[in-house]
Amino acid sequence: MFISKLAHKGMELTKIVKLLDAYCLPHLAEKWDNVGLLIEPSIPHHVDRIFITNDLTEQVLDEAISQKCGLIVSYHPPIFSPLKKLTQQHWKERIVVRCIENKIGVFSPHTGLDAKLGGINDWLLEPLAVNRRESLSRSPITQNLSRLTVVMDENFGDFVISTGVGVCTTNIKSNAGITAIVTCTEFDLKRVVDVTEELKISVVSIENVQKTSEEGCGRLVTLQFPVHLKAIIAAYKKFLNIGHLTVAPGLGKTLGKISVLSKFLLISFL
Repeated sequence: MFISKLAHKGMELTKIVKLLDAYCLPHLAEKWDNVGLLIEPSIPHHVDRIFITNDLTEQVLDEAISQKCGLIVSYHPPIFSPLKKLTQQHWKERIVVRCIENKIGVFSPHTGLDAKLGGINDWLLEPLAVNRRESLSRSPITQNLSRLTVVMDENFGDFVISTGVGVCTTNIKSNAGITAIVTCTEFDLKRVVDVTEELKISVVSIENVQKTSEEGCGRLVTLQFPVHLKAIIAAYKKFLNIGHLTVAPGLGKTLGKISVLSKFLLISFL
């Protein structure tokens, strides 16, 4: 769990949600998933602190309330199956009631953040020497996109809120400074460029992009060189800072029988 205190005097929830939508790309989420803003207090709702967690349990909610957080970002959605009632009989119902009572918003990124380029799927590949990667199922695209590389400065947040661009990757070190890669439709490109000029944000490059196989659920990876499964397990233990890792070998296989791997399959949203 992590508590983020917003700079200055906080921010309205509606603006925060625009930033989260631009970064987490909920439109990439699986159809069965439930992502985005799940609980919205009456507006206006000013947020000074954001509580970030993997799962929203009653114990986690107790801590968020004690820390006076106005928004909880829970990776897994606490509301998944439709709720027919809000009583004190089930812990999920109690969580929703208490969030409403304490004016706490709840946002879940889940499989949208998994699928995006530079999201959870790609982060989980960092321990590996990857030669080629592709998504297991490509996310649909409805229109051509433009990709902009812009310099990140104090106006970057205002830029994202004003334009609604999709944020692919941030904090990239380059000769131009710390940059970010954002996307917009070709139709919106002129308006986005106009906003960069108004906010005096430097644009490093603009390019037209087609849908790549890197965006979508899961990843199928070809490694640069074969690696023993035991070495991969050790690398992930170190990367995730955990002492134990559950591994399910293939049918009829044991760790001793699996010598080396040249391909790696990752599904992170299960």
